[in-house]
Amino acid sequence: TVVLQRLINQSLGSRSTLKNNMETLLHKCHRVSNVSVRCGGGLVSSHKSVLAGLSPFIRNILAQIPVGDEVIVIMPDFDSAQVERFLINWMKNPDVLHPEDICKAFGRNTQV
Repeated sequence: TVVLQRLINQSLGSRSTLKNNMETLLHKCHRVSNVSVRCGGGLVSSHKSVLAGLSPFIRNILAQIPVGDEVIVIMPDFDSAQVERFLINWMKNPDVLHPEDICKAFGRNTQV
C-alpha cells in the first residue's frame, strides 16, 4: 500500500510526465496488486481501488469481496494490451468511453 501511494504521489507531481507515470504505476502495480485481469493475450495487474473507480457495477462487485482477498477478472475476449491501454487512458481521463466494448465489459455507460 505504501508503494502504491508513493507511485500515485509521484504520478501527480507533474502534468508533463503524467502519461508516463500512469503507465509506470500500472506496470509496477503488480507488486501490490490484488486484482489480476486475465485476458486472451496475457495478464494485467491492478488494484481493487483502481477497478472500483471504473463503474458502480464493478464497485458493487468488489465491495462484496473481503479486503484481504485477491480478485481474478477473466476477460478472454480482450487482448491484455488493449485492457492495459484502456486502464492507463482511464486513469488519465476518467471520462474515457473507448474502446466501447471494454467500457461495456467493465459496466461503464457509453451513452453521452
